[in-house]
Amino acid sequence: METVIKWTKNENLCFEKDKRGWTKDKPRKYINNEEKKIINIYHNLKNDPLSFFCGATAIANVWKRIYPSKPVPHLRFIGRILKKHNLTKKIDRGKNKGASRYLLYPDYTILNNIGKNSLLEIDYIGQKFIKGQTEPINFLAFSLRGKRTLKYYVRTRFLTQDELMQHLKYFFNTYEKPVACKMDNAFVFFGPSSKGKFLSKTVLFLLSNNVIPIFTAPRKPWNQASVEGAGSIFARKFWNRFHFNNVLEIDKKLGEFNFDYMRYLNYQSPDKTEDNSDFSYCVYFIRKVYEKDKNTGYVGIGNEQIDIDSSYINLFTLCEWNLEKETLSIYLQREGVSDNGKCSFHLKLIKKITFEISKGSEVKAVDFYMSLNR
Repeated sequence: METVIKWTKNENLCFEKDKRGWTKDKPRKYINNEEKKIINIYHNLKNDPLSFFCGATAIANVWKRIYPSKPVPHLRFIGRILKKHNLTKKIDRGKNKGASRYLLYPDYTILNNIGKNSLLEIDYIGQKFIKGQTEPINFLAFSLRGKRTLKYYVRTRFLTQDELMQHLKYFFNTYEKPVACKMDNAFVFFGPSSKGKFLSKTVLFLLSNNVIPIFTAPRKPWNQASVEGAGSIFARKFWNRFHFNNVLEIDKKLGEFNFDYMRYLNYQSPDKTEDNSDFSYCVYFIRKVYEKDKNTGYVGIGNEQIDIDSSYINLFTLCEWNLEKETLSIYLQREGVSDNGKCSFHLKLIKKITFEISKGSEVKAVDFYMSLNR
């Protein structure tokens, strides 16, 4: 220490000069033409009509196939090379980072506890149009989160529950069946919003396949951040990139896009279906507490309003509808510290009420209700 202090106090030292003899921007670790190889891979991906991705991750995946005996450059190094050659484009990610944690949004509980690290988010992408045709074209997006990630898109003819169930069945059989499925409150998912205690065909289909339905908070698209992001990628990498004359061209190119996206994410279907041993007949709702009056807040499920203490206004709750017991339990996700000093989460019950299945809903819903209470 004394030697260092003495050295730094030497008046003859000039800290502005670098006498180490190393040229600026000259790599120390990657010295075997890695930069040139990265640029070549980038341009090959860019010019390949069957390739839709050319970023750092895509380049690393191709590197593994072309140079299996050579170490894969770090993603940060690949990113720096692309930036150096002006081959990157900055994407605005928004400015609301951290708000969900502040408002107690129960993302950890949904993904890890309910979904057991196997959560599927689904949503319809905004209607698209082909020049010269008046009929809209609809797409359904799938986004799998957890231990395996996958993005998948399909063109749909109609926005109906029957067609939705066909696409879900195909996804379950072709790729994998998730533990839970998260969606918004659109009619095709939730059913009639005027019936708060109603079980739609979509919900019944998921429950019959031992998949737990989870509904996001109304008018909060960021609750579906993964599939919303998938919609953005779909627009940039697929729809806005090509000109289509008919649906046959769309279906062909969409199949190529799904294949390349699956390869980009290194997705591999599990060898066998992993059944959820803890499955129970429950439906979950993410709901924000709104102000009813000065002393009372409420959460809304369909046309039902459940009063909540005013101290929880503007916070997010997780509502568990137990179909077997016909009860609704409302929880807050609370953050704490575990014994080993790491951040942990737990649920705090703030209200529990009776919540019976509507007997006036569809016959299938009544049959489902009867099967649970025999």
